[in-house]
Amino acid sequence: MFKFLKKLFVTDEPRKKDVPFNDLQRWLEHEMSKHEFKGYVAKYFSKISELKNEINEKNKILETQEIPDKHKNVEARVQNIVVGHRDNYVKEVFRFLENLEVIENPNFVKSIDFNNSLNDMIEELAKRTGKSHEATEHLFGKDVEPIFKSIGELNILVKKFSEDIIKLNIHEILKIQELITELHENEDKKKEFSVLIEESKQEKQKLQSNLEILNKKLTTLNESEELKESQKLQEQEENLSKDQKRLDYEIHSYFSRLQKPFRKYERLSPHNKTLKLYLEDSTIAFKKDKDLNILLILNALKTNINIFNFDERQETNFLEMIEDGNAAYFKILHNREQSLLEKKQQLDETMKEITVINNIKSVNDDIHKLEVDLESSNEASGKLESKSNQLNTDVIKNDIVARSKELLNVELTISC
Repeated sequence: MFKFLKKLFVTDEPRKKDVPFNDLQRWLEHEMSKHEFKGYVAKYFSKISELKNEINEKNKILETQEIPDKHKNVEARVQNIVVGHRDNYVKEVFRFLENLEVIENPNFVKSIDFNNSLNDMIEELAKRTGKSHEATEHLFGKDVEPIFKSIGELNILVKKFSEDIIKLNIHEILKIQELITELHENEDKKKEFSVLIEESKQEKQKLQSNLEILNKKLTTLNESEELKESQKLQEQEENLSKDQKRLDYEIHSYFSRLQKPFRKYERLSPHNKTLKLYLEDSTIAFKKDKDLNILLILNALKTNINIFNFDERQETNFLEMIEDGNAAYFKILHNREQSLLEKKQQLDETMKEITVINNIKSVNDDIHKLEVDLESSNEASGKLESKSNQLNTDVIKNDIVARSKELLNVELTISC
């Protein structure tokens, strides 16, 4: 692949060269400056300038040329058409020359880019002047042909340049330049990733430290006397709740067995409003019935039980229930309710003063947030390290070294 180039640089042994990483670009430019292609490029651009001037001068002559005497007998209409084509041809050639800017001190890359661009310009000029050139030849053949010939020479020069850069494997040498650029970019990226990874590491350490502090704080709270006291109070609260449920069940159980006579008596009772409340929810109604209006209803019901046509067994059961529901029994129930309320209120006041449960919840919330942040930080750090590891600069360095030996006959060592 590189046989031709090896002939250009051949010596008894490859030249050994130790080049610092940051000087690779300057070293390659120096090596390229010694390449014969450098002189070739200079001659190429010199010839471009020469042909540009030639075409310009020849185009000026064509622009001002009168119709030759030998063509004066051509029909005027035809003359006008040909002159119009001549003017268009001249205009397009001048536009082409205006856009053809010869660059100074070109390097390999700029030279190749220039040649590619010039090739496109010549092709575009041919498309825009094809008909005009053909028509102009009819009356101005002597003056348009030299322009066409010079443009042809320019085209040949461009084509030869494209062929020669392939023969000389210039693209392979430029590949070294691309690799050096890629190497520098990757090294810069690795440095950026190193900074980000270090920042991420410090952030993780900070999060881990804060997490340890919170876990110690949580352990202290969980082992505190205040928590033990709080747990005792919670146990008392649960016991009060059980006592309240037992009381509610007892109240409900008593009045539920009187639902049938209550419903029959509802239409007759002068205490219809109170009775309706007991029918809707006897437990709530009894707790609110501090004056025990229910006794009036029970006494009236006891007196009039026979009018409801209950069978003897039912009537006996209802009367026994009414007998059980005396003032003393109801006052006991009310007192138990009041006692439970007072204990609950006192317990609530005591529990308000204990903040350990809220503190534990707050610390647990903070721990959870830190754990989420730490997980996100670990994930982000992992991605950064993965991206950094993908930037394998050793592969690029090895490629540069191999190509330098094959193409430039230099045994290159890249130092830090």
